Amino acid sequence: MEPSDRRAWDPFAPHPRPTRETVSREPAPQHAPAEPEPLPLPAAVPAIPAKHRLDAMRKADLVALAEAHGLDTTGTRPALIARLREATG
Repeated sequence: MEPSDRRAWDPFAPHPRPTRETVSREPAPQHAPAEPEPLPLPAAVPAIPAKHRLDAMRKADLVALAEAHGLDTTGTRPALIARLREATG
């Protein structure tokens, strides 16, 4: 029985050592680089609503709106409303 026949049925049979004839001299195939994940789009900055809507908003909502527009977020509700109204022009 030849060693190649034994490898067909015996999982513990030794594998042949690579020789110069069996080793490929070609370089390994190069895989194309993966495309990077697209960056998430920035969240749209909400428009500053009219005065009557600002008056009806809670302070937490006013703070979030001021932060989205890059305004100072400290102070009372009336101060935040005034700051947001100034930002609208």
